[in-house]
Amino acid sequence: MSIWLDTNKKAHSFIANSYWEDNVEFVEKELPKADIYIATDENEKIIGFLGILEGYIAGLFVSSDYQRQGIGNKLIERAKADFEELSLTVYEKNKQAINFYTKEGFKISETQRDEGTKEIELVMVYKN
Repeated sequence: MSIWLDTNKKAHSFIANSYWEDNVEFVEKELPKADIYIATDENEKIIGFLGILEGYIAGLFVSSDYQRQGIGNKLIERAKADFEELSLTVYEKNKQAINFYTKEGFKISETQRDEGTKEIELVMVYKN
């Protein structure tokens, strides 16, 4: 959960930290419903994870100390191997994430508003 919280706060500076802090308990309850792919370091410490539910990527999180080392790419590649089609949502203001997913072959399919944050989200889809 510390990776989830830290990464969200850093990636979404346009959303109050309290939003993420207030949602920790909810996410802890929801995580077991998803398939979780994990990335570990040489000491077996979890350094990143991807949560997926029936082809929907609920989140991809890599510890800030390990970002830009291909870990997110490896997690996405694993998901691509397991699913013909993947989808996710990303905040329109999170340009870094949009660029990452675009490079991974995802395309924007629609725009919507996240009711919790009131921010615009892009729905992105990948098809094998």
